[in-house]
Amino acid sequence: MAIALSSEVAEFIARPLTGVLAWMSTSGEPRSTPLNYVWEDGAIWFTTGGNSAKVRAFRKQPVVSFSIPSEASSPPPQAVTVRGVAEILDWNPERQLQAFMRYGTPKSEAEKMRDGYAAAMDLVSIRLEPLKVSTFGFDAP
Repeated sequence: MAIALSSEVAEFIARPLTGVLAWMSTSGEPRSTPLNYVWEDGAIWFTTGGNSAKVRAFRKQPVVSFSIPSEASSPPPQAVTVRGVAEILDWNPERQLQAFMRYGTPKSEAEKMRDGYAAAMDLVSIRLEPLKVSTFGFDAP
């Protein structure tokens, strides 16, 4: 079941910010990595290599956390942390193109980047639907 977000939180998540994905490795060690993402259809989407350490870990333990902090140069500080289950899906080249372009990359350059990644590795799309959302620096609902 999708969690309802306030319009302020939904607008924040839709901004072109970098999120930090945290998960547990297959050996039980905590891991994290910054990621570009797309907020669409009530979920966070990102692309990664199908044979990456993240995906291997998701197959074993798909519960993850994704934090999105505001820019340090834009006070007051705000952050949203989403917890949910990482769903591994077939790669969506258009969603990856959207992810590159939302950070200001021109379409022609974003297409080259997308195609370069696709040529270099087996890509998958990851969908993270929020099961729990925590916020910092937002007005109470």
